[in-house]
Amino acid sequence: MYQPDISTLSGDFTLSELKLQIIQNMALDDNLSPSATKVATVLITALLDRKSGWCFRTDVELASCAGISVDTLRRRVKKNSSFLQYYSVKRGKHKGIATEYQLTSQAMQDGAKRRAGMLSNTTRASGESAIINRRAQSEPVVGKITNSDCEGGNNSDIRGEELPTTGGKKHPPITVPKPSSITACSSNRLCETIEPISSILEWFTSAYPREGNVRKVKSALASLIAENIPPNAIIKAAAAYACEQKGNEIRFMKLPENWLREKDFRQPRTPKYSGATKADVRQTSANWIKERSGLARTCSSDEVRELLAQGLVTREECLAAGLSL
Repeated sequence: MYQPDISTLSGDFTLSELKLQIIQNMALDDNLSPSATKVATVLITALLDRKSGWCFRTDVELASCAGISVDTLRRRVKKNSSFLQYYSVKRGKHKGIATEYQLTSQAMQDGAKRRAGMLSNTTRASGESAIINRRAQSEPVVGKITNSDCEGGNNSDIRGEELPTTGGKKHPPITVPKPSSITACSSNRLCETIEPISSILEWFTSAYPREGNVRKVKSALASLIAENIPPNAIIKAAAAYACEQKGNEIRFMKLPENWLREKDFRQPRTPKYSGATKADVRQTSANWIKERSGLARTCSSDEVRELLAQGLVTREECLAAGLSL
């Protein structure tokens, strides 16, 4: 097969000398899709022959090099009109024969124009500027408008304000609320630091005795937190429910998403322990502290002092678990 010398298509420049300029043209081309840009860049930087500018690759090989799927290569890249402006594509005649890719003469000529300094760094190969002054297009013309220039100026609290011109039309009245009419925030409640929902979900799943649908559990937790339910109250209630269900089969326990939806956290109740003593609860809290689990933060200061007094944990273990004494 005859392979033309690609240097004749762009004057005195070879492919190696124009490679950077062609890549710049591809980067500035707003018609190239991201997938087509990746394939075009991989071809010119790694696969094309330096002298002939040809490349023979199967769809599987080229898609693997570009990091895209074969289906995307066949539907979104090889049929892309902008991609075909840079490469001529010739499919193999039989199954398994590699596809032929070659840089087009237009791509070489555009690269030569940029190499010769005929295109600036921000000018596309078509001659259009890649930088659009959106501010100049979107901002209206600003002029000096006084009370005599617009109707309703006597009712306005603004004097000599810089306002957009209205093309000779009367400007509508402008009303500005007085400082005395602005209601101050009457809420004196301090903002509370809330842990990320992912951390709360992790602590809850560690405390609750049964697994459920993670997406539904996360949604239920987010709804409760939006209702100003403290995360510590939710985790403590889950730990109490785990103590209640100790010795019970998992299939008889409520799913966590249903339990969160049905549980009334606004009315704190004393948990009923069936089969679990206070000693078991204290031992569970001590294990959380020793394991440095996030559930250790649910222990109150009184509970920590009681654990220290009974010798179930040490001061160093409490500090290591992130508890302040």
